[in-house]
Amino acid sequence: MTEKLIILSPGWGNSTWHMKPMEHRFRNEGFDVMTVTNDHRGIRESAINLGIIVQEAHKKYSHISFIGYSMGGIVGKYLIHKLPECNYLNSYISVSSPHQGTQTAGLAFWSKPAQEMRIDSPLLNDFKNVEWPLQIPALAIQAEYDKLVMPVENSFFNNAENIMIPKTTHLSVIMGSRAFHEINSWISSIFFPESFKEMPHEKGIGLTVR
Repeated sequence: MTEKLIILSPGWGNSTWHMKPMEHRFRNEGFDVMTVTNDHRGIRESAINLGIIVQEAHKKYSHISFIGYSMGGIVGKYLIHKLPECNYLNSYISVSSPHQGTQTAGLAFWSKPAQEMRIDSPLLNDFKNVEWPLQIPALAIQAEYDKLVMPVENSFFNNAENIMIPKTTHLSVIMGSRAFHEINSWISSIFFPESFKEMPHEKGIGLTVR
């Protein structure tokens, strides 16, 4: 059985080009990487499709980490909360995901997935009364200058370790190396401690990498 898989889930609109740097970096670290797409019909439908992929991947991989960017983080959250029978994820990471919704979602009034990310949407409110499974460690990455998740505090996730990446935007945070280093170090320190080591501080920012 192959050991490690990263599943990357994109944001609204399904564009994946900006996730290529993170995909490349994880491949260089010895992970297999799979980038999925979302369903325009809604977050629930995307989560169902993700669940099928995760079930199949579980037959081959002993470790599956999920990284959801923007809306992708909400898709993974739906899978864990609402489709536990399909969930074989070992860890959950969100990057600039609107856990408490975003004011900008209303701009795409024609899009059901966008409307599901509005502040106090029925879908997001439905998460509030469901406990996060303790066996799935969670990490949430925020971008300091995020102008798509507004206010930026709505990308914080109460059930996760939260890390704000300074001087980043909604787009640059997923493309830059800092988020990758934080995620890779977090996964490695929890699941693969034999390959984990600390890296000296650079320019006043503490990073840990394999």
